[in-house]
Amino acid sequence: MTPRPVTRAELKTTIRTLLEEDPQAFFAVLREVRDEMQAAGTLEREPTEGDKLRAEVESDLAILADFFRGFA
Repeated sequence: MTPRPVTRAELKTTIRTLLEEDPQAFFAVLREVRDEMQAAGTLEREPTEGDKLRAEVESDLAILADFFRGFA
């Protein structure tokens, strides 16, 4: 039996919860995904505008994680 795909809303809620409750785990998962993509050769090309935007978002999320850590 094939697992049901996660909906966008479920993914968004899960990401937000993980970022708020365990920022270190959140960024560990991001690094794992990036490493897997590099191993598969997906990131071996010149960065696109989307890649650059994703890097900016990742940077902004790191700032948010630091902010939330202050309340933990």
